[in-house]
Amino acid sequence: MARRGTAVDAGCGRGHATAWLAAQGFRAVGVDAFDLPDAAARQSGAQFLRLDVADFAFAAAAPSLIVARHVLQFLAPARRDETLLAMAAALEPGGVLIIESFTDQDPSAAGRAGGSAQSHFHANELGRKLLQSGGLALLHYREALVPDDHAPVGPHAHGVVSAVVRRRERGA
Repeated sequence: MARRGTAVDAGCGRGHATAWLAAQGFRAVGVDAFDLPDAAARQSGAQFLRLDVADFAFAAAAPSLIVARHVLQFLAPARRDETLLAMAAALEPGGVLIIESFTDQDPSAAGRAGGSAQSHFHANELGRKLLQSGGLALLHYREALVPDDHAPVGPHAHGVVSAVVRRRERGA
């Protein structure tokens, strides 16, 4: 886990993970363009911003941790890539970036509201982009079809990519 400092929960939704990060001792910032934090999350001491993650000033936050779970696929491909690179560049030395997103292998990608197959990562694309951004060590990378038994449409699977990277320490 990254040293305590600022944690940014990009696409925080109702704020539950942001509140958890605050309880772990991080200065937690939740960013979401659509959802508002629920009452419990608002009482956690975390800061919440109603803002598109692509417009958030990651560098100004100097985060030691960024969590971006299922938010990048809702950005247009060019904005998605700019935001990904901004996240990676903003990490303080030793900081960690955790990403989870849909891939174009997701059988339901074309019909999903708010996203499209164009916004989803292609095979190995996320890993290449992270490594090409420089100064990052890849700690975890996985692409898989993940079962989803909780959706109202019945059991199905999603193509998901997950990655964890760490910003290398200066001089390393």
